[in-house]
Amino acid sequence: MQEEQIWMTVDGMLELEARLRHLIDVEQPDVIAALTAARAQGDLSENADYDAARDRQARIEEEIKDIEHKKDIAVVVISREKSEELKANLANLKMSLSNPDLADEERHAVEGKIEQLQRIVNVATIAPSSAFIDDVVSYEDLSDGTEHTVGIVGTVSADPMAEPLPLISDKCPLGVAIIGSLPGDEKEVKSVKGYKIKILTVEKGKVSHKK
Repeated sequence: MQEEQIWMTVDGMLELEARLRHLIDVEQPDVIAALTAARAQGDLSENADYDAARDRQARIEEEIKDIEHKKDIAVVVISREKSEELKANLANLKMSLSNPDLADEERHAVEGKIEQLQRIVNVATIAPSSAFIDDVVSYEDLSDGTEHTVGIVGTVSADPMAEPLPLISDKCPLGVAIIGSLPGDEKEVKSVKGYKIKILTVEKGKVSHKK
């Protein structure tokens, strides 16, 4: 049985890749240094520093495996507007490489960013015109007449407490009801206390992951 894929925004994938690089480039070397220092203390049978470092190493390796798995099954979704914006950013980055005053370290960073963005652009799926991942959606709760605005993201990036607006997963009851909707549609949210909503606006590709 084929494993279910997960939807992810471009920003969500960039965040995931940044976390992976931090784990590999910073966390792993640091824990290896801690293990080396602990071993130098001698007897490991009752070495609390060694045990703590081994536990941390296991957590880091587990998180790396989890991120790599999520990347393997992720489908990156991008709006047409954001796709054009991303391509323009790529063009600007490539143009910056022609600057003769660009330091080697800066050039290496730009080349890495270009490679990363190009890879995402090449595999990204263009979102439909209806409400989908990476969209900001306003809706009316028909049970009490209140209006709400949320951002739709994949499960990896969901954060109901995010500011300036909640980021809800496409898999949660509200997200499932919103996905595929257009302004004016009325949908049922199939939660414990089910309720109906009316879609007011759909802003394509307007989700921001900035903290």
